[in-house]
Amino acid sequence: MGHIYREKNPIPIPSFARIDKSDERVYVAGVQPKDRTKSPKRTVIGHLASEGMMYPNNAFKQLYPELWKIHYGEDVKPSLLHCGLFLLILIIAYKKKLYSLLSELGDYKISNIILDLVMYCLNTRNNSFSLFQDTMQDQVLFSPKNYNSSEISKFLNESISDNFVNNFRNKWMETYFSENSAKVTISIDGSNNDTYLSNSELAGKGHAKSKNNCNIVSYIWVLNAENGDPILYYVVNGSIPDCKSFQDLLVFLKEKNTQLEVVLLDRNYCNHDVIDGLKNLELDYIIMMPSNIYGFKNAVKNHSNLTLDPENIIPGGDLFGLSEFGKFFSDYDDEGFINIYFDSENYGERIKAFSKKLSEEIERLKKCIKDKKEVKVKKEFENILSVDKDNNIVYNRDEYKNSIAEKGFFAIVSSKDYGADTVQSLYKARDSSEVCYNIIKNQLGFDTTRVHSDESTKAKFFICFIATVIRN
Repeated sequence: MGHIYREKNPIPIPSFARIDKSDERVYVAGVQPKDRTKSPKRTVIGHLASEGMMYPNNAFKQLYPELWKIHYGEDVKPSLLHCGLFLLILIIAYKKKLYSLLSELGDYKISNIILDLVMYCLNTRNNSFSLFQDTMQDQVLFSPKNYNSSEISKFLNESISDNFVNNFRNKWMETYFSENSAKVTISIDGSNNDTYLSNSELAGKGHAKSKNNCNIVSYIWVLNAENGDPILYYVVNGSIPDCKSFQDLLVFLKEKNTQLEVVLLDRNYCNHDVIDGLKNLELDYIIMMPSNIYGFKNAVKNHSNLTLDPENIIPGGDLFGLSEFGKFFSDYDDEGFINIYFDSENYGERIKAFSKKLSEEIERLKKCIKDKKEVKVKKEFENILSVDKDNNIVYNRDEYKNSIAEKGFFAIVSSKDYGADTVQSLYKARDSSEVCYNIIKNQLGFDTTRVHSDESTKAKFFICFIATVIRN
């Protein structure tokens, strides 16, 4: 919609304008196109302020300079096009060979629209293209025209096909690793978005990050951990576990490149299937270990006095750590190096937070008993609290002591004995994934997938990937 002049006094809505009741935009209808199959164009000129009044926008100012002068007493200067964002994206796309790569796979029209949509996402922090035409009217574009929302919807549905995306993945990997000949440490992480899709190959029930009870679409991003460069992405059905999608991704990476140094993964990937897949492909790994599995609990038990040996101090002074060879899981024979750490800086805060949550749960159970409501202990406290048949709260003090003793400890598993200090330093590079997902969800507006077809969903994630390459 361009800039809306909310800082100025509202003006009467012109008699020739209409109000879109769904979003309170004020618009004027254009002339009927010669092609009768197309809808008449319309131009948004402001936003409803109150009954009969509106806040004008840039379009009103440029289209109706006489009315603008009547209401505000200002002459309207000729409109200017902003070129800063266009030039920035052009330079980055050229340096990273994105523009030529996209043009090779399709035609210049496709690559131009893709980069225009990327520009829109970066400019508005939004992935809903319904306001593209109004918002981008004062920007220099890659395309020769400013497309309306219907044209963009058609483009997303028809122009970025699975074949186009697969060809891009292959070419991008070849291009990226030809430019980066040194061995690469990669960080892999997954997330998901709420979606409105139904009868879809992509939408499914899973553990929604938003905590909403809705269908989700899952996606995985692969980054160069050292500099945050996006290397690869996958979009998959929300009901498929990350570890299954992860196997396909690993095979693709291994086939395309032999320069992978180490794979960094968070605790959600610390399971037998993932580690077995990494071993089969002869890929080294560093993975955060969850606190509820055998290897972690055994390491804490064996090294509860970790802080008493000065040899265990990690440079910096806040961490203590050591590395030992051991078994990861109780049900499988997977073995490797377990790097166990004690974080003296956050130990007290973790004890305080745990005690507060436990206290709140005890008070909640007491209230349920008093009010004669159903009494059910939250899963995270089932090892410490229970309620007997007489509705008395039973405390497992040994489990409570064990839980307290574990606070401050964390563990990272590795395929090689890099040493506890090196493993911790390498794992910190996985922060690049956290930064990337913050960009995706907060700076590009991809926290929700606002489309109604699988084709558009895939196309939007392709736009998102290109945007993260440019944004990084």
